[in-house]
Amino acid sequence: MVGKSRKTRHFSPASLVLKVLDIPITFSFFIMELLNVSFAILLVKMAICILPGVLGIFFIVSSEETKRHLRSTLCNQLFGVSNAIPFPKFERFLYVSGTVLVLLSLIATWFIHLRKFF
Repeated sequence: MVGKSRKTRHFSPASLVLKVLDIPITFSFFIMELLNVSFAILLVKMAICILPGVLGIFFIVSSEETKRHLRSTLCNQLFGVSNAIPFPKFERFLYVSGTVLVLLSLIATWFIHLRKFF
């Protein structure tokens, strides 16, 4: 093999996935149809609608221990001490912000996805 150069083949990421999953190349056009710009925009819209609601529900229903840990972490990052914010005020802030986030999620879902159906 002296003097002979090896030729490397370059594959696109989609063809590598198809090769690893042992999917025939004829299905590659079907997969590429799913990965278009409108699908990416739909995913961003869904994230805008869902993530605030999930975070709001987490703020509302998390246990007292989780809220205390969140408060101490936030106070350590902002102020350098773990108890700068009193817990009752922090808990009230979490309830209010959780409710606002759930309402924001519902309003965003209405305007982004459901308004055109009514």
